[in-house]
Amino acid sequence: MKIINKTVKSIFVLFFIGITSSFAQEKISDTELKQFVASIKAVQEINQTAQKDMIALVEQSGFDLVRFNELFEASENPSLPAANATEDETKKFEGVIARMEVMQPIFQKQMEDAVTKLGITLDRFEDIGNILEGDVELQERFQAMMME
Repeated sequence: MKIINKTVKSIFVLFFIGITSSFAQEKISDTELKQFVASIKAVQEINQTAQKDMIALVEQSGFDLVRFNELFEASENPSLPAANATEDETKKFEGVIARMEVMQPIFQKQMEDAVTKLGITLDRFEDIGNILEGDVELQERFQAMMME
């Protein structure tokens, strides 16, 4: 999932703000770029489903989403002020996190399967994402295909 998440995050940064540096890169065919774009769209859909499922899990546990996020951010970043969680909140929070950790590999597998089902290996998916970071012409082609 780290490969896919890293690549997807990089793509979204490029997609919304663009990069102006350019250097000699491997040529990506339209067919291969279409596979990559289809893979990105499939991964986006799975990611949206995962987010909805995790939000539902948080809400079903009795947490307000804002409060859960406060606790999560405090647990991830020791430099933030303590969230002053009650004992009950701490137990619920730990239970939700444990369930999310079980869900994560399932979503990861779905994303990997979606990419490979569309005819691109995970390594090639990562390669294209890396090439995309430095190739302005490829970014333009990618953005145009994403809009189709």
